[in-house]
Amino acid sequence: MRHIVQVFALLCSAEVACGSREVAVDLSGESAEEVPPLPEPPRPPPPPPDRLPDGSLIEGEHRVGGLRLPRAVRYIATIERQHLFEGPYPPEAYVRYFGPRLITGRVDALAGGGARYVEATPRDVQSPSILDILISPAPGGKTLITIDERSSTSSGAPPPEAELVDRVKKMIENGN
Repeated sequence: MRHIVQVFALLCSAEVACGSREVAVDLSGESAEEVPPLPEPPRPPPPPPDRLPDGSLIEGEHRVGGLRLPRAVRYIATIERQHLFEGPYPPEAYVRYFGPRLITGRVDALAGGGARYVEATPRDVQSPSILDILISPAPGGKTLITIDERSSTSSGAPPPEAELVDRVKKMIENGN
């Protein structure tokens, strides 16, 4: 009989260890009382959001060649002046993010929703670099972003947007 009580106590303790409730076992033969479950440990705070409610990406703190990158990218590597990033969203999200932030005369659409921005300069930056940006699909619905810093404006990059607008206004005024 004593072995049966020991086996019963062992089984009950195993059930308690595996179950979500604790049960106090009284080996004297009296009824067992329920003990309330332990509170769950606090959860870590959620990471900062990287998208707005409309799905557009939010600017992050990191910059390449004066261009502010979205929060939703992970740095992979830099080889000389070529920077490689990975993003968790489809290429279209990154094309929508980078497009309005760049000045360029050449954007090539790529299969899979990607794009190539050729000889682009970041808007609203004092001394931006000339950037070639390749946004391409990657396995698992992710995106690879390659940013190649070619040179700075002091080496012949296109002038800032404001200067271009002034030039066009003067040409229109002069009838050119």
